[in-house]
Amino acid sequence: MATSNQTVVRRFFDELVNQRRYDRVNELIAPDLVIHTQVPGVRGGRDGFLAFLRLLLDAFPDQEATIDLLTEDGDLVTVLHTHRGVQDGPFLGLPPTGKRIEVQRVEIYRLRHGQIAELWHHDDLFTLFTQLGMVTPPTVAG
Repeated sequence: MATSNQTVVRRFFDELVNQRRYDRVNELIAPDLVIHTQVPGVRGGRDGFLAFLRLLLDAFPDQEATIDLLTEDGDLVTVLHTHRGVQDGPFLGLPPTGKRIEVQRVEIYRLRHGQIAELWHHDDLFTLFTQLGMVTPPTVAG
């Protein structure tokens, strides 16, 4: 029985992101995964993906993701999701702050043969950096 693309992406969030089941990476992620992200230095493939995931989870070890919206169009699955956690590890040069974050992400996954083959990752970095105290939001005159 074929597995739907949505099912693969839901398993990705449940097993890899939320449960940290790194043993599932070979099943869910294509060996030649291509990653498009704003985060500098991220490379593709399974090893690049695991390094990227660990960068995020080491900085926010209690991080959990909730899927807010999931749509499928052919081999593409689009997910709006919210990440919540506390920055207890270094992140992009910022030492641990102990601050709680709640940030939305939009990601698009292209699947091939039941595996994630391409990932477009987009964070709401302004909200993230504001919550971490890295930027001060502008004051809106009213």
